[in-house]
Amino acid sequence: MALTREGVIGLERHLADHSAETERALREQHHALFNAQREQQPIPYGAARVIVCWEAMQVETALACVLAHEPKLRSRYGYELASDYVKRDAPNAFGDLHRASVEPLAEVTRFWHDYADHLAAVGKVKHRKDSL
Repeated sequence: MALTREGVIGLERHLADHSAETERALREQHHALFNAQREQQPIPYGAARVIVCWEAMQVETALACVLAHEPKLRSRYGYELASDYVKRDAPNAFGDLHRASVEPLAEVTRFWHDYADHLAAVGKVKHRKDSL
């Protein structure tokens, strides 16, 4: 899906050049990704969004995470992304953890450990081991 590629490119631009212009462009891409899959299907007690392209949905969530100004929203979107990544090969519709989740979970864990180590190296946070 072209919108997915454009969303990733826009995200990379915004992270490299955190300006009002790149943020505006990212918001437009987020809106376009949402609109591409905005169809809803009635279910008991409400409606469910119909997702045709899971990768586009993940990019949409990543853009929402970067664009969120509230830490709680960023945490929620970041958690959704990590959870979806770890459970992406789930054999059922509920996305349970299973044997194939082990390596993706290890990747996510390594990413956050490396990120925390980087923050500690640049002096933004106290290193985990230093606070024990």
